[in-house]
Amino acid sequence: MIKKTHVPIYIILALAVGAPSAYAQVEPYIGVGYGQYKFEFDDDTDTDFDDNQEALRIFGGLHVSDMLGLEISWYEFDEASDDTPDGGFTSDLEGASLAATIGAPLHDRFSIFAKAGWFWWEAEVETTIAGVPILSTDFEGDDLFFGLGAKIGLTDAVDLRFDYDRFELEDDIEPDLDYASVSIQVNF
Repeated sequence: MIKKTHVPIYIILALAVGAPSAYAQVEPYIGVGYGQYKFEFDDDTDTDFDDNQEALRIFGGLHVSDMLGLEISWYEFDEASDDTPDGGFTSDLEGASLAATIGAPLHDRFSIFAKAGWFWWEAEVETTIAGVPILSTDFEGDDLFFGLGAKIGLTDAVDLRFDYDRFELEDDIEPDLDYASVSIQVNF
């Protein structure tokens, strides 16, 4: 004998009314940012590399609520160099990230947020002597990263963002990368 289970009508009505409103809060966005980054490392031969350069970031994401979101980004870092007359290093770096975001709206047009996620990167580091490249090494990896930021609503559809991201790349040279940027975000 098959036992019948009855679902109360108020549960069916709650699911029918609540499900579309849950999806209505999903808000996609895209944006572009420009900023400065600092790339530094120490290798086994006590060679130091430290340079500040500019970087471009293109990103998109989804807000699933006022507080939670998911964001994907692509970074293009300008070439960094630590050249001296005797020689030095040049680094060319790019990467992509996927992060979960958590925000705290403090006002209708102002919020702060934090993010944590995964960063996939690749870099070409070139060693030079008297300006002539003598050795080129490719590095790649994927590591955790985190960031903080603030967002100011300029209109209902456009936000001004300030982001700070910290990447602690795990490789033989243990490079550290700090990126601060200003971005325009368009909400749909």
